[in-house]
Amino acid sequence: MKIFTLILALFIIIQADAKKFYKWIDADGNTHYSETKPVNKQTSEVKVYANTPTGAQTSYQSRKEKTEEESNSELTQEQKDVEEYNNKEKERVQKTQDKANCKIAKKNLATLQATVRIRQKDPATGEYIRMDDTQRTQMLKKVKKSIKELCH
Repeated sequence: MKIFTLILALFIIIQADAKKFYKWIDADGNTHYSETKPVNKQTSEVKVYANTPTGAQTSYQSRKEKTEEESNSELTQEQKDVEEYNNKEKERVQKTQDKANCKIAKKNLATLQATVRIRQKDPATGEYIRMDDTQRTQMLKKVKKSIKELCH
């Protein structure tokens, strides 16, 4: 009788510790698992039993977590260094591009100011068309704005 009571108590404890999950397969053939039962889906119930760690397992896990945290902090510092280097390199490349674009903008400004008749290539037809005074004035404003932004 004692054994029966003990087995019954263990069974109740194990059942209380079990978690229910639902498993179903969608139209594409993908298997899904969820704690909530989906609506309008044929599901099968999956029980998962929790594994309570022993003292030795807990000690091992805590030591393992500590060493992982230490290595993660080292990696994090390495990653920070790499990120800092990448940011500096991006800034350097951007400055070089800005310098080159500044020269081009200054050359365009000189051309717009010196030449009265300016031609542009029409991207649709490939033919050259003459820029009228309004277009030229608009282009001058754009070029001056570009110079202001790029040539600092």
